[in-house]
Amino acid sequence: MPVPTSLNPASPEFTHWRHEIASGGLPVLRLAEGDLHAEIALMGAHLISFENTAQQRSMFWKAGAAAVAGHAFRGGVPLVFPWFGGRADRADFPNHGFARNLLWSVAEEFRDGHGFGIALELTDSPITRVLWPHAFRARLETVVSGAGIAQRLLVRNDDKSAIRFQSGLHPYFTVGDVRQVSIEGLDGESFIDKTSGTLDRQVQRGALRFTRPVDNVYLGATAPCRILEPGRPTLRVEKSGSRTTVVWNPGSKTPDTVPPSPFVCVEPMNSFEHAIELQPGEEHFLTARYVWGE
Repeated sequence: MPVPTSLNPASPEFTHWRHEIASGGLPVLRLAEGDLHAEIALMGAHLISFENTAQQRSMFWKAGAAAVAGHAFRGGVPLVFPWFGGRADRADFPNHGFARNLLWSVAEEFRDGHGFGIALELTDSPITRVLWPHAFRARLETVVSGAGIAQRLLVRNDDKSAIRFQSGLHPYFTVGDVRQVSIEGLDGESFIDKTSGTLDRQVQRGALRFTRPVDNVYLGATAPCRILEPGRPTLRVEKSGSRTTVVWNPGSKTPDTVPPSPFVCVEPMNSFEHAIELQPGEEHFLTARYVWGE
């Protein structure tokens, strides 16, 4: 599929964001307002980076390789839609859905309080209907402020019948050493440990720590989470419209060891029995906020 390197002619004029071509040849939007710097790829509406230079803080880890057209890349905040993980019935379909592999259009630039916002949109097409035979509209709004990032994902059913989908945001938060990290806010929640290879339910007791590879799906979890690491500011992950929280760090392929790792993922999600069902014309909003020092 050819990927254009210019914005839709109907796209709005920018005041704060600017359109550029990244090193891999794909279009991105960049924000540089005072101490705030952010970058969003139009492919997948993917928030690549956010930095507050005054505080010398960088929120997200990102892989070193440049993005390639049609292929998702690791780091930042990838999008999950319309399925989570792989498709059991179609191993050739992309993991975490197709939305992260397609070029989104710019809907508008806006201001939200003290933040700088941008909205990107994706609608169904002949390509998407091959993978998922439904009419839909998706809109992802991202607001950058001194405190952190706010995101809102809208999905609307434009089909003539009900649709069912899974959706979420997959942030890779930068850490110093994951072995020193703990996650608060999940105590007492039921979860599936995907590293076990079963769907057996367990219950989280106390804070989550990374003594081995972790891939936990917390079902019914709605509370905020706090990422704590000695010597680094606390990071708070808030959400609404999400009833699943996924925590992931791949650790090491060597059993029972976890080397220093540059990221941990705490993901606002709707998956498993908490997938979303919409009737024709209905909409669903998933919102997330990632803030330092709370």
